[in-house]
Amino acid sequence: MNPAKPGFSEVLLPCDGPERRLAKLGGYAQAIYLLALRESKQSGGWFCEPAHKIAPYFGCLEVSVQRNCRALVEAGFFEKVRKTGRSGVVYRVLSYEEWAEKNPGQC
Repeated sequence: MNPAKPGFSEVLLPCDGPERRLAKLGGYAQAIYLLALRESKQSGGWFCEPAHKIAPYFGCLEVSVQRNCRALVEAGFFEKVRKTGRSGVVYRVLSYEEWAEKNPGQC
């Protein structure tokens, strides 16, 4: 290995994004978070999770969407606002910067 070009494992990665934390949640959590973050930018920070509509988008079961959204709430990336009809929940989506501020040292 060229000492001027360290390998990936030799580089200390700074905490500058949600990737590592979201990857630890597993499942569809990272994909759902990215979808929610994109959608929330158009709605003032809100994301409505109608599991019966999101599940086909990712090719998974409704229960998988619901379970991953709960994991995002437990990890602090979503804040549950209210339940809607059928299988929907409205969440406030935290940006990674908001999450890091509320969870110091957990990066």
